[in-house]
Amino acid sequence: MFARALPRTALLHDAGPLALFAALFAAVVAGAVVLVRRSDAGRLCASLAVLPLFVAGSLWLAGVRIFDVRNLIGIGPFAAVSVAALLARLRGPLAGAAAAFCVLLLVVAHVRGDRVPPVPYDRVAQALVAEGWRSTDPIVVYGNVYAFEGPLEWCLPGQPRLRLLDRAGERTGRTFVVGVGVRTERRLVVGATAIRYVRGVLVARMDSTPPADTHVLLARS
Repeated sequence: MFARALPRTALLHDAGPLALFAALFAAVVAGAVVLVRRSDAGRLCASLAVLPLFVAGSLWLAGVRIFDVRNLIGIGPFAAVSVAALLARLRGPLAGAAAAFCVLLLVVAHVRGDRVPPVPYDRVAQALVAEGWRSTDPIVVYGNVYAFEGPLEWCLPGQPRLRLLDRAGERTGRTFVVGVGVRTERRLVVGATAIRYVRGVLVARMDSTPPADTHVLLARS
């Protein structure tokens, strides 16, 4: 629920979501242990909360391309039951504080998540094609390259397999820029010959060499 509204401070951007995930995952696993000891229904609920995540993680490590947490949204109710089972074991002020913290997370996540609209990957791909993108043209991405890599593969014509380009062997010439925010506009569109916005996502064509702190995607075929 925090995935689209990460903290912008460098340290919190990397450590904050990871620490929050670790804490919530530990709560789910601990609650699953409580459910396993309770009944057959509890064991089934615990399995549906934990096993799909481990299976998906193993497949991802094996090289299968899995995109977005929404593919695992089905484990959400069982994870919630697991956390509730853990909270039910607590007593006194600790139980109240833990429950209040969970409610606070839900409220903040809902408010922040609603403020950040989903990225219209299909329209971004259409804008790239409209500006003249071809499968031989690099796509420059500022920020989290993995947020665009998979979805653009699926939405671009022919579904090309994109790969990260080695900056040492970087090519110059016509490139296309995809990014979000004012910072992207200031850094990446110097020398741009075409700029358009698709629901806040910048799409541009440029003829200059991209900045060193960007990622460059190129179709393998």
